[in-house]
Amino acid sequence: CTSHRMILPDVVRPLGLTATLINIPAPVQRCFLQGARLSGALVSGRMAPKRKATAVKPVKDNPEISGGDEDVKPKKKNPSRAPKTEGSPSKSASRPKQPALTEPTATEDGWTLHPPSLIYKAVPAAQGSKKIAAFDLDGTLVHVKSRARFALDADDWKWFNKRVPTELRRLAEEEGYQLVIFSNQGGIRSALTGAGAVKTRGRVDNVLAALTGKDGPLHAQVFMSTLPDDLRKPGTGMWDFFTEHCNAGVKPDLSQSFYVGDMAGRVGDIQGTNNPTPSDTDKGFAEAIGIAFKTPEEVFGEGEAKKEVVFEGSSGKNDDLADAFQTLTDHFRRLGDGFKANAFAKVQKVLAGWPTKITSSKDLKGVAGVGKGSAAKIDEFLETGKFAVLEEEGGEAAQLPSKAAADAAPFLNI
Repeated sequence: CTSHRMILPDVVRPLGLTATLINIPAPVQRCFLQGARLSGALVSGRMAPKRKATAVKPVKDNPEISGGDEDVKPKKKNPSRAPKTEGSPSKSASRPKQPALTEPTATEDGWTLHPPSLIYKAVPAAQGSKKIAAFDLDGTLVHVKSRARFALDADDWKWFNKRVPTELRRLAEEEGYQLVIFSNQGGIRSALTGAGAVKTRGRVDNVLAALTGKDGPLHAQVFMSTLPDDLRKPGTGMWDFFTEHCNAGVKPDLSQSFYVGDMAGRVGDIQGTNNPTPSDTDKGFAEAIGIAFKTPEEVFGEGEAKKEVVFEGSSGKNDDLADAFQTLTDHFRRLGDGFKANAFAKVQKVLAGWPTKITSSKDLKGVAGVGKGSAAKIDEFLETGKFAVLEEEGGEAAQLPSKAAADAAPFLNI
């Protein structure tokens, strides 16, 4: 073994290999065994068939010999990674798995985790009224401030509009309504003690804290369902739990109570990226309970944040309009105007996936990405069937054919 300045004479033979490995350092063992294989192949005049690597068993009382596969290469150290110090917690130790809850558990921040799928905050000061003003959370009382699809942290929220705090206080203090929030929070699932649940509780607490005025806090109770079971809206499980356990034994007067939510089955009331069907879970929730239903626009006025709508693919309802905006997008991209090209491309996706026939830009009012400029282009095409900008700038598609005409063109030689 030239690597270790040792000579291994005729003991390396294809047959009858005998040698003791005890008290031989591990590196030498590996060289010795590799040499034995090579020698056997050379003596036989051919390369020996590959054999499955076998582990070298460690020898007791010899700390230099390790038990691992002989061909396993040592792992390279990452110089950018700080070395572990004695007593430093491992990744698994820093994030211990939370045991599953089996019974209702109160948290230090005043919430109750009720397995398998309910998180609620009961407030005795907000109980005992027959008149209930109930609300959805996201899209009704607040919006995501970052404009991400889901809140990034407990501070990622803003009011639906500036009237919300004033109107809630008026309902509670002047009209005598008890305020209750019912929200589906499917992202939490069964992890009632997980990071997502902690973030959501903190976010709701921040919303409630912002309702505190010069006359003190505005009390409200909150119920959140986390799994697709009977608690989830439009099911009435959360309402039933509230009336049975969290209203001081007082039965609400359904004729004087109402529920406000944004999922009303309107065009644009979309839940999920791949489901363009309008959702009416909030409206269905109110109807199942037997109380009046209202949209946030009816109670608070128009929202200050536009609704994010995401579609995948085409609904087939507005292909002419979507194709026209694709032409417009391509035109500005060729001119090197990336800003306009990207803006029109975003609108094109909305137009392609919109689940109903668009007759006016007003149908897209409040949809994120459809600004005044895009709205004007939508109305222009719906009225004239073309874009003037393509004619003025020499666009090759000034007069845009309908999808049906475009499909028929190859057969009509036009």
